[in-house]
Amino acid sequence: MPPFETVRDAASYVAVLSHEHIHWTAKADRVSRDLSPYTKYKTRWPDRTADLESWLTVRANYKRAIFQAAADA
Repeated sequence: MPPFETVRDAASYVAVLSHEHIHWTAKADRVSRDLSPYTKYKTRWPDRTADLESWLTVRANYKRAIFQAAADA
């Protein structure tokens, strides 16, 4: 859990705590879920950085890019 001081307010802290409890329920000996897809997903984070950098470049050159993308979706 992040320190309490890093969140906006108590409600945000409880929201993060609740989210983390959901992860906690994934313990294999309790639910026998195949979590390998999540492991693969976590290894793709560097790709998300490239995506974000691309969007920031677009945003710098076209101020309404995010609104246009939402309209096109």
